[in-house]
Amino acid sequence: MIAENIKHLKERIDIKCAEIKRNPQEIRLIAVSKFFGIDAINEANTMGITDFGENKAQELRDKYEILVKRLPGISSELCREIKLNMPLKPHHLFTQLIH
Repeated sequence: MIAENIKHLKERIDIKCAEIKRNPQEIRLIAVSKFFGIDAINEANTMGITDFGENKAQELRDKYEILVKRLPGISSELCREIKLNMPLKPHHLFTQLIH
């Protein structure tokens, strides 16, 4: 299902980019992995997704430690509205903050 959703989304991006005469390669698709586990992220990665976002620093930390070993070239983003349930300095885990 994830692969089908990504395929559909990429098709929609291509259509919209054609309408406004923009190169679809300029669009950065970031998959927010909230509530999805490692297997789902792996499936998204097989569809070409390399940028993943989280808004919980603990989840980002837990997932990133596993994924960085499995998926070279993956990047992680910490989405706005950061939710921390425990003391943690997550800044070394993400490449940028999305607002």
